[in-house]
Amino acid sequence: MDINELYEKIIPPSTYEYRRDLDNTVIIDGLNDKDKKKLEELLITDLKENDDILIIETLAYLNSKKAINIFLEKLNSTTNPVDKIMISHFIYKLDDTKKDMIEIAYNSFKLIDENSNAKITMFYYLSYFKNEKLNTLIREYFNHDDYLISNNAKKAIKLQRKKKWWEFW
Repeated sequence: MDINELYEKIIPPSTYEYRRDLDNTVIIDGLNDKDKKKLEELLITDLKENDDILIIETLAYLNSKKAINIFLEKLNSTTNPVDKIMISHFIYKLDDTKKDMIEIAYNSFKLIDENSNAKITMFYYLSYFKNEKLNTLIREYFNHDDYLISNNAKKAIKLQRKKKWWEFW
């Protein structure tokens, strides 16, 4: 299959119909290194013109260090706190020396409405940093009145401690 056709499957239109239950990692994992490089270039080119978080997530999955500067531009141009948390997470994932991403994620989380369901998803993004300041922020929601918020805050912290079976060897 042509890389452009694959691109359409990896980055489908940004609608619920096309992205519900999307897992583009299966397609990406099936690509050879040459096709992954072509895909990376297509994604970077598209990201320059587009603010699609899926493109950012896919470049992070490809471990694209070349995309970090564009991620930083996107981070600085968005005012959406959820997008800021996600983008800062992906930047930190690619380069954990960028400690300022922790502060950006922290401050952005504080801007999300107290009872928003977005907090639930963002707990997991914050927990991926494995940072004590962010973990303390998540723990503040352990006794929240909303069971879903409380339960997911606890799960996000608990997931940090879980090891994959191969890490025990």
